Amino acid sequence: MSDRLIPEAHRDLSAIGDFMMEIARNIEDGLRHSGAVPKKDYGYIDLCKRALPVVVEMWKQGSLEHTFEPGSFPPQKTNRS
Repeated sequence: MSDRLIPEAHRDLSAIGDFMMEIARNIEDGLRHSGAVPKKDYGYIDLCKRALPVVVEMWKQGSLEHTFEPGSFPPQKTNRS
């Protein structure tokens, strides 16, 4: 069981990108425990599609932050309310 798609890593779960990867990793754990094989029965896109609704809901509730690199779009953090 070492051929997983989402590697274990230290993540800041208050950041939207890290939170999404952690949810995708948890989904992958469930698939693998059920006997699914990475890159055969599921791929990165499958994991992201299943993780996205959870991430969006947490973001709507204000549980996650999204920061942008300097010079990226949008140029500054905006108020979500």
